[in-house]
Amino acid sequence: MKRLNLQLPHRIAVAAIFGTLLITGPALHAQDKPTREKNKEEKEYKRDLDRELDKLETASENVRKLSSKDWTERQEELRKTLKNIDYEKNFAQAEAALKAVDFEKIQRSIESAFEAGNTASKLSKEQRAEIRREIEKARKEFDRDRKQQQEQLKRDLERARKDVEAATKKATELEKFDFKKTFEDAEEHIEKAKVELKGYQEMIYDMEAAGLLSTKGDYTISFNNGTLTITDKEQPKSIADKYSKYFKDKKTILKKENKKFVTSHE
Repeated sequence: MKRLNLQLPHRIAVAAIFGTLLITGPALHAQDKPTREKNKEEKEYKRDLDRELDKLETASENVRKLSSKDWTERQEELRKTLKNIDYEKNFAQAEAALKAVDFEKIQRSIESAFEAGNTASKLSKEQRAEIRREIEKARKEFDRDRKQQQEQLKRDLERARKDVEAATKKATELEKFDFKKTFEDAEEHIEKAKVELKGYQEMIYDMEAAGLLSTKGDYTISFNNGTLTITDKEQPKSIADKYSKYFKDKKTILKKENKKFVTSHE
């Protein structure tokens, strides 16, 4: 069973994901989106399925805006950005910065400072030995920490390199992706859904005029191989034949519950 429920096909969903990756900023319409959504929430719909038709119109508008973007240019920008990242160079620079700290030189400077200030002569042999041991201990700790930092740096850069390789692969896939065809398919799908919903809307209000249901409450319409059932009441063949033109599939169920619609087909 497939549900209409205003969902777009997988190909269109993929286009939306790729589009989001390429568009700068957290959202395509970050400035006007909150206001628009707020207005939609406050908007009152007088007829059944008006809300669903309005959602389809919004989807159609978004597809048109996406299709107007220069995707070729954005794909090229992404490809160039990824290509220009030189991780080998970045690693070499970071490693050089770690090696630039010359602990032997620091040790000699400390000893020279002691001698220059005649501090060493005031210290006992044991005290001088203790200072040298502390300096040697600090040097070993520094060497150990530097080695750990280098290993962590290598791991981080390797992980970043793999991420870039994955992103580059996706960028290559994007170059082969036919955005124009995808957006055309999306528009076509949405237009077909609009026609289908408008047909159901016309049918529902005709049924209400005939006293078969009330749009003021919940109801379920089921069409199964020529048999029409409205809220658990099977209708005569003449009525089923009258409304059969609205059903394109062998089995269709339209269900309204708490002002929300779910439409399924087989």
